[in-house]
Amino acid sequence: MKPPIFPLVLATALIPLTGCKSKADAKKIKELEAEQIVLNETIETLRMEHEAEIDAKAQEISSIEADFEKEIVQLRKERDDAVAHSQQVSDSLKRMEARIATLPRAAQATVNESAPPPEEGLNPEKQQSVVLIEGDASKGTGFIVGIGDKRYLYTAAHVLSGNQKLTVTSAAGRKFARFGPLEAAEGADLVRLEVLDAEDAPFLTLAKPTDAIASGTKIVALGNGGGAGVIATEKGTILGQSGESLEVSAAVIQGNSGGPVLDSVEGNVLGVVTHLTSERKDLWSDGTRFGEVRRFACRLNRDWEWKSVPIGSFLAEAKLVAEYDRHSRVGYAVSMLSPTTEGLRISGTLPGGQDALAILSDAKDLPFVAEIIEMNVELGAKRMRSSEADLRRRFRSMIDATASAVKRNGNGFDPSRLTWFHRQQAAHSAEWRKTTEDALRQSLDSLAP
Repeated sequence: MKPPIFPLVLATALIPLTGCKSKADAKKIKELEAEQIVLNETIETLRMEHEAEIDAKAQEISSIEADFEKEIVQLRKERDDAVAHSQQVSDSLKRMEARIATLPRAAQATVNESAPPPEEGLNPEKQQSVVLIEGDASKGTGFIVGIGDKRYLYTAAHVLSGNQKLTVTSAAGRKFARFGPLEAAEGADLVRLEVLDAEDAPFLTLAKPTDAIASGTKIVALGNGGGAGVIATEKGTILGQSGESLEVSAAVIQGNSGGPVLDSVEGNVLGVVTHLTSERKDLWSDGTRFGEVRRFACRLNRDWEWKSVPIGSFLAEAKLVAEYDRHSRVGYAVSMLSPTTEGLRISGTLPGGQDALAILSDAKDLPFVAEIIEMNVELGAKRMRSSEADLRRRFRSMIDATASAVKRNGNGFDPSRLTWFHRQQAAHSAEWRKTTEDALRQSLDSLAP
């Protein structure tokens, strides 16, 4: 039997088709290889362009860095030249002053009259180191001092004392809010606090203990004169000095307290404004400077002993002394009263011409005072009917209650435990308390049956 014809024909037909497919694949492969070559060339071109761009940027950065280095070197040179020039000027001034000192007095006067005044050490940066201190009870001045890498706020102790809330603002309007413990000087109306947020703030430099301060030294006092919120400049001289204080002629007023007193030539801090004395006119002061207002500063070109205390504790000391004094005033005012059927009458004079009724009115929050005021109102309105003996007996019990309240207020009052500034106040307060207690005892004795 003969094999079928159609399988052989199909196999023969497939041979040419297989060959065609292989040629098509080969052509496709060649096309892909060509595309791959073009793609590789494109990638290489982009890589080279990118590397060239990176090299250009690197060269640009290197050039900028070199320019900065040159500028820094130039600035350092200018700074060194300025320092050297300043030192030369300072040395020249000292040599001139030494030569003037060797001339006869007439020649010195001629030189001083013809020479221009020295440039005062008041550049804007020094003024920006002064701060305004505002509390709920008073206003004053302070200033930032640089000691090593620390910054301190210096001011008078009485500027802070008596306040419960404080704000510290520089002349440029910058507020400082982070402080370390308060340090109070032993023996002076002076405190300082480390300012923790003033690393970049302008600051002043203290005069050294070895720097001599002669009478006649020209000075400048800076401060919040009158509490007006403006840093005022007052010029003057050193009139006198002691180991703790400087007397100055600069016309400082209330609000200047706590401000710096600067050497007008070098700009270093010589002292901090502390107090004025009242004008005194009597036989011995007439025609002298002691018959005028005198102004003083605590000197800072010396080493002070500092007592560290939290600022809250320092302010609490002031409140303690103030409340102690209030009870003394109230007790003394009560001792000056005497009962009548028409009302309470003042039978004595308070020190300083103070008004006893005004003192009692301001202290009506105290229970024993409120009872006395109510008694006076009832007597004045004729609502209380009693004999003079009963009235005296009732008022005597009120005096006794007052004496007991004053005594309770004084329990544990120990001036020796306070910082120096409050310690001095408290010592005077303790003396006044004795006067009040004696006055109350006398009042009780006078009302005895």
